Amino acid sequence: MRILVTGVNGFLGAHVAAQALASGLKVWGLDLRQDARAARLRASLQGPGVGTPGEPILRVSDMDSPSALQALLQEFQPAAVLHLAADLRRRVEPALEAQVFENNLRPALALFDAVARLPQAQRPVVVMPGSQMEYGDLPGPWTEDRSGSPSDPYARGKVAATLALQQRQAAGELRGCVLRLPLVFGPGQAPVMFIPQLLVALLQDQDFPMSAGTQRRRFVEVGEVASLLLELARRLVAGEALPPVLNCPASEPLSIGEVADRLVALVPGARASALKRGALGPIPPEPPQPWPDTTLAQQLGLGGTQDLDRGLALTARWYRENPWFWEAAGGPAR
Repeated sequence: MRILVTGVNGFLGAHVAAQALASGLKVWGLDLRQDARAARLRASLQGPGVGTPGEPILRVSDMDSPSALQALLQEFQPAAVLHLAADLRRRVEPALEAQVFENNLRPALALFDAVARLPQAQRPVVVMPGSQMEYGDLPGPWTEDRSGSPSDPYARGKVAATLALQQRQAAGELRGCVLRLPLVFGPGQAPVMFIPQLLVALLQDQDFPMSAGTQRRRFVEVGEVASLLLELARRLVAGEALPPVLNCPASEPLSIGEVADRLVALVPGARASALKRGALGPIPPEPPQPWPDTTLAQQLGLGGTQDLDRGLALTARWYRENPWFWEAAGGPAR
């Protein structure tokens, strides 16, 4: 099977491409630029015994032109497009909010237009990640038939892209699915999120200022996300009728403090005293948070393992074995 991966040089794109190549799929990647660091990341994800399945065929292009995307689709003729390109900025100055919103919507619309212009028999299926942040401040239950009005531009762009895919699918212009994700972590994530930040600090024997750690979150390891996205693509290509939106299964809710304790235990020689709980000052108490209802995904056999300890151990080991990745970044970001 041939697949096209947009955002192939990103965190999730690297994992999807590496898994797809290792399983024998033919992969084309689309991104804004060449990136030797991303290629090294993909190579590091293959692991011992996997061999060297090679690199995706990379095309460098913006993703705003339906005509250019249509030409690429006609040249490669993928059975599926995994649209992973995204602008992940969540907190930006007001002057940049419209840009972040458009960066998460415009490429998706261009892709949908390109697919719809192809003859019916040549149209690839489209799979893309969404976010649990699309529910915004909606009261529970968070089921797939609902969308909220989130406050940040990233989530607003994701909501708009999800709604556009649903509308195009209802009009018969494409077949696709959005997998709404919880917090994703794993090997190769830049040290700007909590888990990689803490791992880098522990590996460098640095103190780690943090909140009291009472916030509860649900997580999923990026390798499991990549597997689920590829499985959705395969099932759609095989003709299975899948819902246009699915909530991604995740770990049980766990406090940030408990996650920190588990990471300390996974890093040889790490000091529990490095965790400076409460150093970031008090945070507003969080209201009881509804969680996405994953019943539908589980009924479709998309449960996966969601073994948080396995994912944390895999991630900690990767950061220990790949200091090139985080040393170049200058250590943990604050």
